[in-house]
Amino acid sequence: MSNKKRISALIFSLLLSILICSCKPNLPVDQTDISQPSDEQTTSIQNRKLTVCLGYSPESLFFYKATTQVEWDILQAMYDLPTITSDGETFPTILKGIPSHENGGLEITSTALIEGDMLVDTSGNTVPLEKGVQFFPSGCSTLDCAKKWDGTESVLVDKVKLSFQLLDDLKWSDGTPLTAQDSVFSYVLASDPLTPIDKTLIRQIADYKAIDQSTLSVSLFPGVISQNPLPYFFNPLPLHAWGDYSVAEILQAPFANETPLSWGAYRIKEWGTDSIYLERNPYYYRAAEGLPAFEELEFRFTSVQGDTNLATLDFDYAPYEIFEYNWSPDGSTHYMDQCDVVDSTVDFSDQYDMFDYLLDYYITPAILVNNPSNEILEGLWLNPQKGWVTDLQPILSQCIDRSYLNSKLNYGIALPTESIYTVSYDAANNLYAPDEAAQALETLGWHDDDGDPGTARVSNEVESIQNGTALTLSLPILNDPFYEREAELLQLSLQDCGIQLDIQPYQAADYYQMENTPIYKDYDVRLVTQRITAEFPCTMVATEAGNFTFPGISKDEKISSQCSGSSNLEIPETSIPLIPLFYHVDISIARSDLCGLSPSGQPSSDLWNIEEFDYGETCSAGIKN
Repeated sequence: MSNKKRISALIFSLLLSILICSCKPNLPVDQTDISQPSDEQTTSIQNRKLTVCLGYSPESLFFYKATTQVEWDILQAMYDLPTITSDGETFPTILKGIPSHENGGLEITSTALIEGDMLVDTSGNTVPLEKGVQFFPSGCSTLDCAKKWDGTESVLVDKVKLSFQLLDDLKWSDGTPLTAQDSVFSYVLASDPLTPIDKTLIRQIADYKAIDQSTLSVSLFPGVISQNPLPYFFNPLPLHAWGDYSVAEILQAPFANETPLSWGAYRIKEWGTDSIYLERNPYYYRAAEGLPAFEELEFRFTSVQGDTNLATLDFDYAPYEIFEYNWSPDGSTHYMDQCDVVDSTVDFSDQYDMFDYLLDYYITPAILVNNPSNEILEGLWLNPQKGWVTDLQPILSQCIDRSYLNSKLNYGIALPTESIYTVSYDAANNLYAPDEAAQALETLGWHDDDGDPGTARVSNEVESIQNGTALTLSLPILNDPFYEREAELLQLSLQDCGIQLDIQPYQAADYYQMENTPIYKDYDVRLVTQRITAEFPCTMVATEAGNFTFPGISKDEKISSQCSGSSNLEIPETSIPLIPLFYHVDISIARSDLCGLSPSGQPSSDLWNIEEFDYGETCSAGIKN
């Protein structure tokens, strides 16, 4: 626990305090009128402001140079991406629809190719047809039916044509109409070798053109197999403002990197030392809905420290008995103009106990905490070279109380899971079944001779195990309070089944040694933390990092054979010696009366629907969290 965290916990426990009023007035902000049309201008007795605090500052706001979460957060306020994803469904925003067979926006035709014709191979690369090229023949969409051209056989592949329809009457933030030509201009910029983005998808495009003011036609090279047409739509960039400049000039220009025109809810007003100020875009296509709710939006750059940002969040401190003291790094207090939202660019991993206090110790929670999964799984890896250990996998899984583990280790903030690939957990009907597991152990020959759950079961006629061997699994861990606590909690669960852990803490210098050490060869189980993709575990098999995180994975015959096969499907979880425990989360916090915050909707930004944010009495009943 950090010193700041200890101080925070102590302060929360003090009985005497200085009450701090939470009724902080919004400071008036000078608004500069930039050719706003009188029929769309919103008047207000007092300008309302939303303050979003971020962990660090952006380098650029040029769409094709954005690489950080902070940059995407700010761009989300300036641009509505062509679609949004919420609760697993995708909806169009500036498009009239997503191209499909049903709406006529997706056409697939078969075409014959001869040697030298361009096509997209099974790896997604655009190449000339020549002997040895692997491709998807017409009607095929998986590696199971892919072919390698022998140089003589006739080649028939599918060719895709897409049509995108922009909404009518879209405008840039300077009032200029936004047209399909702006998307073509964006495609041209993206295609230029100087533009720092991956060109794989761009090279799959044979033709990208505007049919009229709102219609785009996109023809792909034969062989493209994609269930998602959206990556082939290029977000518009302002041709009327940037068209006279070279790509090299645009990449360096302040008008592209600092004050780009936008079509979303807000437009750039001013860059400050520690903030960027935006103002309501009067030409926003959803303005008639009363969006956005705020005249001004401030992105304030604080730090990545969780305690600093929690201290700057706008909530009613008085009931929570907090002394007025300074958490901020610059020596100033922040009570007069605090953050309404703090997004996941801040590291809140050491603040879970504080969240527990602010959320659960009183009838009314002090703040909002949003905790979507960040795709990083915490799990228990079983040594694949020890068959007697992997044979215990389903039993070990039944012995672990994931809900209890998460509540004690993460204060319930993380997401327990029984699946490797997704967050899947039903508290009322979960895998935790110690009685069934104990019976299964008895059947295997692991007997509880003394009836004492504090001692390990012993073997009796267990295959390849000497009789009388204690059921004790070695667990090397990093000498770190988090992992020590996690190992202790696992031991508490497993001992109910008669399984003991030999917890072996190592200093980092020893723990992170590469293979050929006892830690990596003789272990029974290990704690692992890994981002899970659809290609897992095959992406781990042939890499040094994979064998470091999952020792022995490259020697697992079952995994190796399935990963080397022709199928591109996920490897079945039963083939992977990994017990999922919980998914880590990306935390964003907000004042308790904020509505609209739903970070699970879009992976690129917590603020995917920032135009719908509101707080106080004006919150729409239909936009609650």
